[in-house]
Amino acid sequence: MPIAHLFPVDVMNKGLGREETMPHMSQLSPSSFNFGDSPVSIEWKDRLCWKMMERKEVFSCSEFDVGCAKSTQHHIRVTNETPFRERSRRLPPGDLEDVRKHLHDLKEAGIISESRSPYASPIVVVRKKNGTIRMCVDYRTLNRRTIPDQYTVPRVEDALACLSGSQWFSVLDLRSGYYQIPLSAADKEKTAFICPAGFYQFERMPQGICGAPATFQRVMERTVGDMNLLECLVYLDDIIVFGRTLEEHEQRLLKVLDRLKEEGLKLSLDKCQFCCPSVTYLGHVVSRDGIATDPSKVDAVKSWPRPESITALRSFLGFCGYYRRFVKDFSKVCYPLNQLLQGCIVARGPRRVAGAKTASQHGRKPTSGLCPKEWHHPSEPFGPRWDEDCEKAFETLKRSLTEAPVLAIANPGLPYVLHVDASREGLGGVLYQDQGAGLRPVAFVSRSLTPAEKNYPTHKLEFLALKWAITDKLHDYLYGAKFEVHTDNNPLTYVLTTAKLDAAGHRWLAELATYDFSLKYRPGK
Repeated sequence: MPIAHLFPVDVMNKGLGREETMPHMSQLSPSSFNFGDSPVSIEWKDRLCWKMMERKEVFSCSEFDVGCAKSTQHHIRVTNETPFRERSRRLPPGDLEDVRKHLHDLKEAGIISESRSPYASPIVVVRKKNGTIRMCVDYRTLNRRTIPDQYTVPRVEDALACLSGSQWFSVLDLRSGYYQIPLSAADKEKTAFICPAGFYQFERMPQGICGAPATFQRVMERTVGDMNLLECLVYLDDIIVFGRTLEEHEQRLLKVLDRLKEEGLKLSLDKCQFCCPSVTYLGHVVSRDGIATDPSKVDAVKSWPRPESITALRSFLGFCGYYRRFVKDFSKVCYPLNQLLQGCIVARGPRRVAGAKTASQHGRKPTSGLCPKEWHHPSEPFGPRWDEDCEKAFETLKRSLTEAPVLAIANPGLPYVLHVDASREGLGGVLYQDQGAGLRPVAFVSRSLTPAEKNYPTHKLEFLALKWAITDKLHDYLYGAKFEVHTDNNPLTYVLTTAKLDAAGHRWLAELATYDFSLKYRPGK
């Protein structure tokens, strides 16, 4: 079983003491700031650099030069206060010295301390290809007892929608962000971990514990305050500052730096980029032209090997799913692959694969349909189940991601055009907007059908696609806006006015009544 909720730390082969890691602020100079390929004049850059150097306390110049939040402590609330103690796991002799050095650095930096806690979680060390090691604390037992904090991290799509009209961007990254959140005194002992190199507990919030993302997001949103979503975006330790003009952007950037300094947080200067017309943020390339996929991430798809098992297929679809808003009819394209995940190909008859077990052999009630449900181990090779349709879907997804369009950032002041479509493979929609250069896509949406929905007549499927796209997926764009809906199903144009509807249809009609749109027939190609 893979270890969940891990605390990763990259340990370099050379250990550094406290006196070596803490930089002198005199090392900070105008050349320390990364402006990328920004077209800003040298005079402007120099002036901005000196203004940022006046706020030098907010910049960290080494791995263990981390800040400490002044307004918040992380609390670990558990359902069972009975201490637990797990055994230390053996370490390869070649890893022991590296672990000792890194633990020494963490202790000198005040991030961990020696412990006498009744709790103990083990560590796991993995040697990476580049010669460094990754040290993880296995907090699964602690996390099972922890009461979750329901404070949520924003959806990436919703956050990026706030960048409309922006021309200039800066991205900021906190130095070891979780280490900048102190733990409450009563909860430090719960984070204790044991290894052959010693017994320690955290003084700062470690990665991998339940509730850490919620605490960190809350701290960041509280720090930037009323600037969030209006002048900057915070997504955990990643911040993007945006503005319509260079002057506005500079003012917002310095304002964010002041608020970080006031809270006691520090940035990783080598990961920051300032005053650029295009930046990479959360796996997307953000620019004045819109939002695009990150080529450094998408290039991996070009050489992605064909999935040989359910485990490998889930990994591929999980990666593609992050960029699904860039792929038209994503669910329809994925339909054959999703059928493999469900255990059988429903549309292809009662075919059996050697070694596969049916639902009845598993003691489950067989699923109604054209074939009995076949259950396969996640690592079992697909074999003949991977056919031409699956191969076509796999290659289409790869091509669609590598050729994905640049999506326009929606302008709430302009009207929208929505295209909707439905088929037995799923529902789909494309939201467009004309921002002066013709219609450009803002978002692609899609989903597969439930078993019950597959029995709907065509006109009801089209009605479902209309209702789902407007009220479920694109509500934040369309509520309060005026827009046109184009459909290639002519009967749908009469449904809203003259058709006799069943109970579900009346519910959908009531949900759509609060939106201001007109419906137009568009013959299919």
